[in-house]
Amino acid sequence: MLEIIKKYKWLLTSGIFGVAFILSIFAYEFSPKKNHKPSVATVNVNAIMTHYVQKQAKLNIDNALLQEATKAFVHELEKEIKILADKKEVILFVSEAVLAGAQDYTPELERKVYQALTKSKVLK
Repeated sequence: MLEIIKKYKWLLTSGIFGVAFILSIFAYEFSPKKNHKPSVATVNVNAIMTHYVQKQAKLNIDNALLQEATKAFVHELEKEIKILADKKEVILFVSEAVLAGAQDYTPELERKVYQALTKSKVLK
């Protein structure tokens, strides 16, 4: 076996370099833009949660159903935050952490969460 490796060393070496070259091309082509610096944006999670609590307080539902709906709401909120950040290529901060100069995506995020929950029939 060692003799075969020595005999075809140049072939193995060129094959390894070929595979490395092809992988580097794929990595370059499918990687995020090299000089892209994501901008900062904000969402007011406190306001979104406050609106949700106010809406739920107006409903007369038992605690078990309320807990289930709240878990679904928080899960969907987290999911939509990630989707929004990826889609807009931004780093999201809570609005209280940014004093000025950042775009606010609170209304869009809140709308997306309620659309998803209504579509999945968690909220009516």
